[in-house]
Amino acid sequence: MLIVDIKSIKINDKNSRKVLLENIFFKVKAGEFISILGKNGTGKTTLLNSLFSNKFSKQVEVDGKVFYDEINLYDDTKAALELKQKIKIVFQDSINSFNPQHNVKQIIENDKTDHKIFEDLIQYFDLPEMNVLSKKFIWELSSGMAQRFAIASAISSLPNILLLDEPTSALDLYSSNLLKNILLQYKEKESLSTITVTQNDSFAKSISDSIYVIDEKKLKPL
Repeated sequence: MLIVDIKSIKINDKNSRKVLLENIFFKVKAGEFISILGKNGTGKTTLLNSLFSNKFSKQVEVDGKVFYDEINLYDDTKAALELKQKIKIVFQDSINSFNPQHNVKQIIENDKTDHKIFEDLIQYFDLPEMNVLSKKFIWELSSGMAQRFAIASAISSLPNILLLDEPTSALDLYSSNLLKNILLQYKEKESLSTITVTQNDSFAKSISDSIYVIDEKKLKPL
């Protein structure tokens, strides 16, 4: 189980220490899908990054703890590092979230993906066949293709927890439905826990076990 207990997230700059979020608490069980809604600028992506570390940015200060199987992910220990390897994040800007000097083959090798699952997923997501796709660089793909590739790569590494940042932003309705269906399959088959931050209310309501909304710097159940 993932237990998030963050007292505050502050943005530090030269003039102030602005509180972006405070009193963030929620739990995620194995196989549970959690959605966090909020407008642009409310700190959704910052919160998602905070689930990995309290030191992910020099400008962000996180006061709190994130426990995964009773181990604090903020601790600098071997156990915490090993658990983080079982958490995958897919960013909204998929094209710029990968090393531009690596082609698709190098990316999936670095991510330690299961090649059979990956090939099944790129076919499922209507991406080019592996012998074509593997030679391409991420910046050669359209935003929608890059988003689908990033999701396929993350899922095929068989994480315990999947973090999704606006996963449908670059997808049409057809691809969004494909994403929903595959996430539901892995939720049932692999007990995949998923946390998504999104502005897509209809997607969240169609798939989530629990929905929260960021309002007035706090996380509130919907």
